[in-house]
Amino acid sequence: MLFALSKDGGVPSVARIIRVGSSAPQPHPAITAELAAAELPEGKTPIEIEDEVVRQSAGTRVTLGLTARCPYGLGACWAGAYEALTKLSGVEAVRPIADAETATADLYLSNQGLPDLERWPEEFAQWANRSYDFRGVEVRLSGTVREHDGELDLTGPALASPVQLFPLQQGMKIQWDFAERKSQDATPDELQAYDNLMFGSSS
Repeated sequence: MLFALSKDGGVPSVARIIRVGSSAPQPHPAITAELAAAELPEGKTPIEIEDEVVRQSAGTRVTLGLTARCPYGLGACWAGAYEALTKLSGVEAVRPIADAETATADLYLSNQGLPDLERWPEEFAQWANRSYDFRGVEVRLSGTVREHDGELDLTGPALASPVQLFPLQQGMKIQWDFAERKSQDATPDELQAYDNLMFGSSS
């Protein structure tokens, strides 16, 4: 917000909200500086190259839902979140640009296991100065799905113990709907996925 004051510092004007700089999501300055001196392949920007490096990470991919408390959303207020995400326990790399449309960010672990969800929310709140709301995570894992006592779990060599699976319900997606100010609605296929696994449906 921009204010104008009189010469003696009193009688403030009516505040106006202004945006300084581009509204498009930008890479964190640390990434730009790190790549500035690098010899870039022809036709590729530093961000495209950094994206390739992140995508080649061997660890588990984790997508986080983050709501920025600044008025311009996660894309425009990304720098603090980026710094905090790089410090989370077990994180190897963070994708340099957030997804502003869904208010999510991608990162990669240093192994094929699960994120430390007991520590992450408090770690993130501390390092990001509580400037963002941590809505949850979406994790991509490889393994074997098995049925046990009427429930499903996932096993795999990188998992310390079986991961119990549950059906997705409305309100559980981490992707944000700005128009409705709530989580995006789950699609019929997403809501049906658990039953498809349980009953071996190919649809």
